[in-house]
Amino acid sequence: MNALSEDEKAREYKEILTYLSTQPIVNLTGFTNTDLKLEYGTANITPLSQYDQNYTVLVRTLQQWADLLLESGLTEDAETVLAYAVSIGTDVSHTYYALAKIYAGREEYDKIADLILRAEELRSALRNSIVRTLQESYPQACSHHCG
Repeated sequence: MNALSEDEKAREYKEILTYLSTQPIVNLTGFTNTDLKLEYGTANITPLSQYDQNYTVLVRTLQQWADLLLESGLTEDAETVLAYAVSIGTDVSHTYYALAKIYAGREEYDKIADLILRAEELRSALRNSIVRTLQESYPQACSHHCG
């Protein structure tokens, strides 16, 4: 979080992330309102929707922050941010592609294979597209690791 402390956009992203750190956040990607009503009751739809919106802002902000870090040549910092976003189940496709590009630059195809496995676990409508793009872009990752 200390990288690019003089950059206005970086400060904005850090402010958003700091604010979100105090808010309830839930990833409800792939759940319908009916699913949520049945599981949590109608009265909880409004707060759950807000928590899901917080999650959406979180993963978008993480991607924007990572892009800024990459543009500034701070690849290791960007990798940390991108890997965190994947660990919390982001379905921002660019997150997966940017992280795979970093791994490919170091010929760490096993990590790309792991990314593909993570993408296969998503509940998002984007899952198949992300998986297919990674598999097609990095066949080396799939030579021994993909199903």
